[in-house]
Amino acid sequence: MKIKFRGKRKDNGEWIYGYYYKEIQRNKFSNDNEILWEKHFIRLFEPMEMFLSIEIIPETVSQFTGLKDKKGVEIYEGDIVKFETDSNYNTYIELPVTFEGGAFYPVC
Repeated sequence: MKIKFRGKRKDNGEWIYGYYYKEIQRNKFSNDNEILWEKHFIRLFEPMEMFLSIEIIPETVSQFTGLKDKKGVEIYEGDIVKFETDSNYNTYIELPVTFEGGAFYPVC
């Protein structure tokens, strides 16, 4: 399974997918190692763009769970998933997916 992330572009708000990383600039002349700035990026997977990194909004970053829904759509951390609560599929609950304790699972 490929480890990948998604995030919304800072310039236009569109979702992009790839490798996630952040850059931090610290004040090397400060005793407390003060952070001057911090930027978050997604590096795209496509071979023709393998060195293209796009700045993203940090609050939108989420990791791919490795699972897909019944329509084949990838499920990411923070997505809302629907679970049927009876055998007749008449009722259901919707829960967000989270990562905790080394695993992805829906949280009640």
